[in-house]
Amino acid sequence: MVSERDNVTPAIAPCSMDDVIELYARDVDCSLLRANLRRTVDQRLAQAEEMFALRAELQNAVRRAEAKANADT
Repeated sequence: MVSERDNVTPAIAPCSMDDVIELYARDVDCSLLRANLRRTVDQRLAQAEEMFALRAELQNAVRRAEAKANADT
């Protein structure tokens, strides 16, 4: 049998900004950050443009697939 006490959410201990940063930092690949910082501004902008072009291409592919699926039904 579950008592009312078992349903109480435990209090979350307050944490500092450093704790939050440490939590996120453990999942950051610093080698990727260093590699990006070695690039010139022009290289970074070119990479961003390629990323946006890929995003647009993927969006168009999804729209075509959805249109085809709707036409088939």
